[in-house]
Amino acid sequence: MRKTKLLEIAVIILVAGCGNETDPVGIQTGTLPSWEEFRASAIYDTEAKLFIVDGDIALPDEQTLRDYYELFKVEQATTNVRREALTVFNIDGQDVRWTTNGQTDITYCLEDLSDNVRQIVGQAMLDASRDWEAVADVEFVRIFSSPCRPNLSTLRPFFAVRLLPLAGQTLATAPFPLGGQPNDFYFLNINPDVINGTPPFSLRGILRHELGHVLGFRHEHIRVQANRNRAGCNESDTSTPSELFSGFDRTLTQYDSNSVMHFPQCGGTNGGDLRITALDAAGASALYGPPRPDRLSRSLLRDLYQTTLRRAPDQGGFDFWLPQINTSFVACNEVIRSFVDSPEYRNAPLNNEGFIDALYVIILNREPDVLGRNFWLGARNNGVNQLALLDDFLAAEQSTSRCAELH
Repeated sequence: MRKTKLLEIAVIILVAGCGNETDPVGIQTGTLPSWEEFRASAIYDTEAKLFIVDGDIALPDEQTLRDYYELFKVEQATTNVRREALTVFNIDGQDVRWTTNGQTDITYCLEDLSDNVRQIVGQAMLDASRDWEAVADVEFVRIFSSPCRPNLSTLRPFFAVRLLPLAGQTLATAPFPLGGQPNDFYFLNINPDVINGTPPFSLRGILRHELGHVLGFRHEHIRVQANRNRAGCNESDTSTPSELFSGFDRTLTQYDSNSVMHFPQCGGTNGGDLRITALDAAGASALYGPPRPDRLSRSLLRDLYQTTLRRAPDQGGFDFWLPQINTSFVACNEVIRSFVDSPEYRNAPLNNEGFIDALYVIILNREPDVLGRNFWLGARNNGVNQLALLDDFLAAEQSTSRCAELH
């Protein structure tokens, strides 16, 4: 048995209605089903090419499914304890979380999307990311490399955001953190049917929940205080008793029925959109540390490095540029200009579309609107060089820029 295989599981994030409506395997609590029963209970999503078990867990292949089953057998024999709070995945005493360096460099990209869809999905990702960044020392960084899935010799984001039809009523799926394994690449899948939200959830709310999983947090409704007697609410609905999950977590806070990680249909009291609560914030802060006082300037600088130079910042460079960003509005703009005018960027510039998209995210902290994007792209295609276009963009958007927000 290879316990590390559990770290390769991508988890189904949110299920509309009551999720998987099939009955659980007919076993009594404390009894483990056979491998054949477990295998038969798994749903195979032909579109996503994933096995779905326990109502909300997706596994990439049959070998991983078998590893998952074997892990349950060990946990059944070693523990019978239930925990009752917001939790992080914990395997063999090790939290499944981002490393100290990785937690502020969680990279992603958007797969090819139409202009209108890219604007909606990109903005929802930015907003949901900033919501988590406001409560813990973490940072999600969008990469504008093309294609979105580069080969191993180039910058490789941790996950790609894409549209993908998903089985049943599943709204989205996302990966858990895999710090220290730079060659791993995963997807945050969004069901195309929920691009404009699915009341009462907005796409931003759905992505808040998803990014909670990316940070390592488990579902809140698996706690014993929640109403888990409905299909899709108990993570053992299609296979094994819930006690078998008890060895996979570490508590961070007390139970929170309003949590962003709680399905409303499973005893949750979050009747509206999925929002980060005070307890969610406390748990995230306990795991990753509180947000830094200068987090906005740090976020801007990290975006500059990953977007223009397409690499994580070196410590010396970061320490050099950060005080300048904090000095004044003019100095902040000069730092942005210095990156675009650097030999490192000029030797490997972004293409026109990537450059325009990056300007909006770096300078305005938002996705481009279609008309604005087409205007600036037209200027670039008509011969305006990137540095001159940057100057025009900074002048046109100075009142609403991130530098203006800082100063």
